[in-house]
Amino acid sequence: ENPAKELQFIEMLQKKQLDGLIMANLENDTEEIKSLVESGKIVLCNRYLGNENLTIINIDETKAAYQATNYLIKCGYKRLAYCTGGIKNKNDYRFKGFMQAVTENGLSFDESLYFEKLLTIKDGEELLVNILEEKSTLPDAIFSNGDTVAAGILYAAKKYGIAVPEELGIIGFDNQPIAEVLNPALTTIKQPIKELGEYSAQVLLANLQGTSVPVAPDLETKLIIRETTK
Repeated sequence: ENPAKELQFIEMLQKKQLDGLIMANLENDTEEIKSLVESGKIVLCNRYLGNENLTIINIDETKAAYQATNYLIKCGYKRLAYCTGGIKNKNDYRFKGFMQAVTENGLSFDESLYFEKLLTIKDGEELLVNILEEKSTLPDAIFSNGDTVAAGILYAAKKYGIAVPEELGIIGFDNQPIAEVLNPALTTIKQPIKELGEYSAQVLLANLQGTSVPVAPDLETKLIIRETTK
């Protein structure tokens, strides 16, 4: 998630120093980039760019977040917090799934428990410290859009004597290697990274060769239940 590096690759593509790009993170939303996506020189990997028609390969993030949030609620967690690395926008499909589960279970969501621009372990640690300082009560559980932030939340919980998962449930997203080695091990959502990469490469090569490949359905995720939830 580096806007400057991203623009550097775009410039290389325009100068024909690259034949094509697969982009898993997209920070710049410009007509120029949209045009390159439409031409087939850029394959968006689970990035919406404000226009669903430009996304070629998707993970069903709404369904993934819905299943994870529904699981938290079934575990008995009711007061939920949500953290994301970006900012709040209509294309946050994970938040849509999160809210769908909250609503369907007859719960309300406290907007003050929506936290954004969190990317690192340190961000996660500072988040929980801020919650402890500013909130009269903790959330029951925190849905984190990334495992690194979730790890920081877990470290802070242990530091301040908050029992996980009894007093605070934590769920991450990505199933990064850190998730399994944390103590307690992190409940998280596993993305089909291998399939996503393989199909993205197939699509890009087909675009460059002027051929096509069948449109893939949204790829499925898997909830990996470990020790940070009841």
